[in-house]
Amino acid sequence: ALSNIGAIFEGRSWAALSEFVRLVALGVAVAVLVAAGKGPAPLLVGALVFTAGSAGWILWLRPAFAAAPRPA
Repeated sequence: ALSNIGAIFEGRSWAALSEFVRLVALGVAVAVLVAAGKGPAPLLVGALVFTAGSAGWILWLRPAFAAAPRPA
């Protein structure tokens, strides 16, 4: 997560894909916990909604990452 944050701030072209993959993995893990009935359901559902929103936001911003100039 920290590497992705740094890469996003630096405008690295791979940052959007890496963050999206991380969010999908997190979403799958939370969905499994919700389906298994583990942990507080409202908190897990909130985490799932946040993860889905974050993944959508990264996909929406992906063209900005492709167009970002490479740092020197």
